Amino acid sequence: MSITSSNNLAVNNSLTVNSNTILGVDNTSTLIINSKPTINSDLTINANINQISGNISTTGDITLNGNVILTKTLTGVGSSFKGITNTGTLSNIGTLSNTGTLSTGNLEITNPSFSYIDMKTSSGNSDFDVRIGCSNGSSGTSGQGTLTINAANTTITSSLTANSGTFSGITNNTSGITNNSTLSQVGNATFSNSANFSSIQNSGNFVNSGFLTQNSTANFNSDLNVSGLPYFNAPQTSLFPTSTSYSSKSGFEIFWNIKTSQGDTAFLNHSAGGSGGFNWWTIGILHNRINLMYLDDNKNLSLLDDVSCVSVTATGAMSCNSIATPTVSLNSQSIYSVMLFSNITGNGSNVGQKFLGNNGLAEVYLIDSGGAIYLPQSPSAGTKLTLRRIVGATTCNIYSYNGSATVLILSGQTNGTNVLSIANASGTTNATFVYYSGNCIKFNF
Repeated sequence: MSITSSNNLAVNNSLTVNSNTILGVDNTSTLIINSKPTINSDLTINANINQISGNISTTGDITLNGNVILTKTLTGVGSSFKGITNTGTLSNIGTLSNTGTLSTGNLEITNPSFSYIDMKTSSGNSDFDVRIGCSNGSSGTSGQGTLTINAANTTITSSLTANSGTFSGITNNTSGITNNSTLSQVGNATFSNSANFSSIQNSGNFVNSGFLTQNSTANFNSDLNVSGLPYFNAPQTSLFPTSTSYSSKSGFEIFWNIKTSQGDTAFLNHSAGGSGGFNWWTIGILHNRINLMYLDDNKNLSLLDDVSCVSVTATGAMSCNSIATPTVSLNSQSIYSVMLFSNITGNGSNVGQKFLGNNGLAEVYLIDSGGAIYLPQSPSAGTKLTLRRIVGATTCNIYSYNGSATVLILSGQTNGTNVLSIANASGTTNATFVYYSGNCIKFNF
């Protein structure tokens, strides 16, 4: 039996086929089809489609304007189900398994405490090889959660920017961060533990509150300000360059322990083909530059003013306009020594009487106070003594060794005397005696 209608087919109550009511069984618009219908034109459904059992198979597209509610698992096998195209929201509260490509505009994953995406390879772990998780979210403000990446290695092939918002920055608490390219830091970089770098290029401030260990060359293209104490430790003497490695270099280097086991500090200047040397400058009280001294490449030290030191040892020639030192020695032999009259030990309670012994004599005695000085009795033949009164000093008398022996032979005389007066205002201000045959012969040099 068949029903053919070239126009509308109206059933006002019910339609029964072979004693089976297929339309209007309960006086509603329910259509019951017990066999496979063939629809050769479009089928429009304005309400929901509820699929209780069985399969929906189609060789074309199924376009739905409403929601699709599945109480069973949606499974695609072979060519019967190749993908899902969705232009709205696809919500899933269970497990969504996909062995192909999942292409979507936005993907939202929600879990009350911890939501994550697990990724695994065919030969990887049965649980996951890499997990990207989200936790510690805020109900009031978006973007305040914690992103965790659980993986053995994380490779970023393009730029990584972490300088946006209040909580910017990269914090590493366990293993290291390896960067094989340029790491650009716009803001401050804070390291609470050790940080190892093959090189650092910094155009701003570099602040270090702990130890900074540099195992390779550090290049600073601007000023380096050190507010603490710098410490240089280079115990390997092999680091000191050889003559073939610094012919064209420029700059300054500091080395330690160049003389084996001596613990010395070595300063090395690179002259870049010039004469080199070391030049010392200071900023004076008037904020002006003052050149203190210069040591050239021939080991010559040029002093621009006086120098004060305990001793000076020169293996070559030494030239100066004046010498202000109590002793000058040549080849360990004293050739010039000076002593103040006031520094000579006095005779008992009479500190104004100064007696000179035969040994340990100074060549020049400067009379800076009044009193009496007694020359030695029998020093070595040829011993020369010069007594010179300082301007403004009081009168000092020069006596023979006992004050009475007439062994002082003054210039131009043949007879001896026992005293020579060096007055403070006039008269003799300089006297030089040379010992010969027990006499002190005065000469005017």
